[in-house]
Amino acid sequence: MKSSATLVARSFAGSSLQLMSATASESASAYLDDQPWEFPETGFFMTDAFNDHAVEFLDEATAGEKPFFLYVGYLAPHWPLHAREETTEPYRERYRNKGWVDWRQARIKRQKEMGLLPENANLAPVPKSIPDWSDDPNKDWQAERMAVYKWRTPRSKERQDALAA
Repeated sequence: MKSSATLVARSFAGSSLQLMSATASESASAYLDDQPWEFPETGFFMTDAFNDHAVEFLDEATAGEKPFFLYVGYLAPHWPLHAREETTEPYRERYRNKGWVDWRQARIKRQKEMGLLPENANLAPVPKSIPDWSDDPNKDWQAERMAVYKWRTPRSKERQDALAA
């Protein structure tokens, strides 16, 4: 990548974590303050990296007198998502024991009770290509996927709260 294309070269005093690829793969390149940055070999989670570097930037920026700009753009999560075992484990059995139709119905009921949806709101029909939970031959895999997605919401919120603090 040409140096003139980086954020630092375009008048920013520093950049937290600028990825030159939309994936965190071995072929992705990343720059931190205009210097190549290597992905750690283990324990790396993109949301954590974005937030950790953003908090570091905020600490430095707020210690000075100059105005600053911080933009944290999380990458859209695509499958396969990565999650730590300790964060998905609490959700695994609940999704294995109760399938997506039951969870959809429970969620819309709760949203109506909270006043987020009108009482007459209905769920979209389940496509015919999606089997009933009791008939799905891949329940364990499906439960694992749901547990990983479930983890994403509180983890992202936790990291955003840390950033806002």
